[in-house]
Amino acid sequence: SLNDLYAKNGWKDALPPVMLQFLQQDDTFFSTPINMHRQNWVWANKAVFDKAGIAIPTSWDELIASAEKLKAIGVTPIAMSDESWQIEELFESMLIDVNGPDFYKKAAIDLDETALSSPEMIKTFELLGKVRGLHDAGFTGRDWAAATNLVANGQAGMQIMGDWAKGEFLAKGMKPGADFLCFPTPTATPNYKFVFDTFGGFKIKNADIEKGQDAVAEAIMDPEVQKKFNLIKGSIPARLDVPMDDFDDCAKRSFSDRVAAIKNNAIYGSLTDGFAVEPRFSGVFQDVVGKFFVTDMSAEDAVKSLVDGINNAR
Repeated sequence: SLNDLYAKNGWKDALPPVMLQFLQQDDTFFSTPINMHRQNWVWANKAVFDKAGIAIPTSWDELIASAEKLKAIGVTPIAMSDESWQIEELFESMLIDVNGPDFYKKAAIDLDETALSSPEMIKTFELLGKVRGLHDAGFTGRDWAAATNLVANGQAGMQIMGDWAKGEFLAKGMKPGADFLCFPTPTATPNYKFVFDTFGGFKIKNADIEKGQDAVAEAIMDPEVQKKFNLIKGSIPARLDVPMDDFDDCAKRSFSDRVAAIKNNAIYGSLTDGFAVEPRFSGVFQDVVGKFFVTDMSAEDAVKSLVDGINNAR
């Protein structure tokens, strides 16, 4: 239990409320978070966007329409993979952007069957279908970082991926705003999709080891440690009180958008990374979305498979 440390250091009040459910069991804190990643980002090559005359899109339809301009200059519109989790990241961003945070909660977290089988869900699959063919022929089995590299070197225009991708750009010496663009997936209902990394401690009957566990927890929650770690990784501090002066504009945008999303109850965990539902349910989403993307399955059939799979997993 880290309850004494949480109470002594005021950690509970320093963290986004939505995080707390993942850090405790039966009112016992056992884990400390080092960061928060935003999952619903678009990463774009600025030189490619400028050459193609593309402005930052304000809707998914605009984003998809920009593909023709990218094709015209010989650039792959979207760097993708056929890996189901990468496709699911794309799908769940569409799910919340097109239908709003309340619908996302009903469908992806509450697993409400009415929402899962709704016209809104069919519309989301139809939108995902429009992205078919906007990738290059070599997308089979591609690692996410390899897809990021295609954007970095100008072979692809965009990638939809969490902000761990930013670490790849930074490692190449690229600068946000000058060499690459970062903007949230487009929506009329602003939202924030998150994942984060934590360190937990096991129960061990050894006073010296327990002291070490406490020391690790306090180091992880140290504001300076959170600052330095996240400057490298591309994410933002888990803590809400870490100064953002030294961070780049992408991180500052992520931080300010998180504050707004907390206020507006529009911050939700990612399906892909286990922050929305249990793996038995998120696995169904991943399987259906992955199959839909690489076949000619219809949106209606995809929704039926999704509902049947979720009900079987219940």
